[in-house]
Order: sequence, then structure tokens, then C-alpha cells
Amino acid sequence: MPNHLRLSLRPDTDGTAEVFAHVEQVPFCGASSAWFGIGKLREFGQQLQSTFPIVSAAPLCLQGGYWRKSEPTALEQMHLGLRVYPIGGTGIVGVRVTLATPLEERDRPDSQHSVVVELITNYEQLRTFGQAVIALANGQVSYATLEADAGQPFVAPDPLQWASPSSAGG
Repeated sequence: MPNHLRLSLRPDTDGTAEVFAHVEQVPFCGASSAWFGIGKLREFGQQLQSTFPIVSAAPLCLQGGYWRKSEPTALEQMHLGLRVYPIGGTGIVGVRVTLATPLEERDRPDSQHSVVVELITNYEQLRTFGQAVIALANGQVSYATLEADAGQPFVAPDPLQWASPSSAGG
């Protein structure tokens, strides 16, 4: 399964869960986690399975990390972010996955690890993923996986074009 997003969770007793995400979009991959209310996760799954069409001006989002103490509705650090949006008008959907490690007060900003990738999918795969997210929130499955379209392969740029003789001073 080369290009995908996989979510799993570890529930707490207070109605929250640590959600773990692993994303792979060849040649990039990454993993992180953030805490969410189980109800928020279930709501996101319902949006994924039932929203059609997704409007560009109102993407579906799930974000977690460290919240500002002075403004509890604003993220200070995003550790796990998903943004779902349409690409064109032909049923293609983009899922922007942002993953980062937490930064504590004593940490250097440059020590933070992060990855941001776009997965290309479609409404049917999104609906199936939404159902799996709901099942994950309900404790019925161990993970929820969104597979990216196999028809949208990553094409690496030609490394010979990176350093042409004219740009290398030759």
C-alpha cells in the first residue's frame, strides 16, 4: 500500500483519545499524534462520508496539537492536521496531511520534525475512509486507512535538470 494515510487511536477514560497518524506519499512518509475528543473524531468521519460535493471555500478539517492557553480555540502547534478539499470538478479530492513532532519550551525550533503531503483520492474512497473513522471512534476497528488513487503516481523530477552546466557555472 504505497500512498496512504492510516489512523489508529488509544482511548482515555475521559472521552478523548490520542490519535496516531502515519502517512506515506512516496518518497515521503511521516508519523505523529494528537489528542481529540471521540465525538469530534466521529463527527469528522460523518462529514467525510456524507459531504458531497465538498466546497472549496469550506474544506473539511481535523486539527490537533497544543492549544494556546490564552485562546483555547486556536492552535499554537499543529501536530496532526487533515484538510480535505476538491480538486477541479471531476470528483477528485485532495487530502493535505500535516504531521509534526511536539516542541516543548526547552526544545530548539529547528529540532522539530515535520512532513506535509497531499494525497489524491476520490469521493468513494473518502466515504469508505469516513465509515472507517467512525468505526475507529466507536472502538469497532483498530485503524482507518485512506488509500490514495493509484492513477495519480508521484513523478520524481529528473536530477540531471537540477544542476545544468549553465547553473553550475560551466
